[in-house]
Amino acid sequence: MINFNIEYVQNILRKCNVNDLVVHPHILDNWFERDYNLNYVANCLVNEVPLSISKTCENRFKLIYPHEKNKNDDLYIIIVIDDFDNVEVLTVYSFNKRRRERDIERK
Repeated sequence: MINFNIEYVQNILRKCNVNDLVVHPHILDNWFERDYNLNYVANCLVNEVPLSISKTCENRFKLIYPHEKNKNDDLYIIIVIDDFDNVEVLTVYSFNKRRRERDIERK
C-alpha cells in the first residue's frame, strides 16, 4: 500500500469526480441521525478547500469543513485512499467548532 502525504491527497481530491467517491455502508446507516447531507459531503470533498486536513494513519485522513446547517459546528469527514487513488468516505460526523479553534490557539 502506498503511504500518501497530505499534498498528494489534496491533488487526488481536486481531480476527483463526485461519482467516483465510494461511500462506506456506515455512512448510509447513520446519515439521518447525524444530520448531514450526503450531497454536501460530496461537494465539500470535490469542490471545497478544507478548514483542516490531517493524516490519522497510513492512508486515512481527517478533513474538516464548515457544517452546512449549524454555524457552531464543523463537519468531520474521514476518508481513506487506496493504491488506485480511489477515495472512500469512512465516516462523517459533526463536532463543535471550538474544538478546532482551541487546537489552532494552542499552536
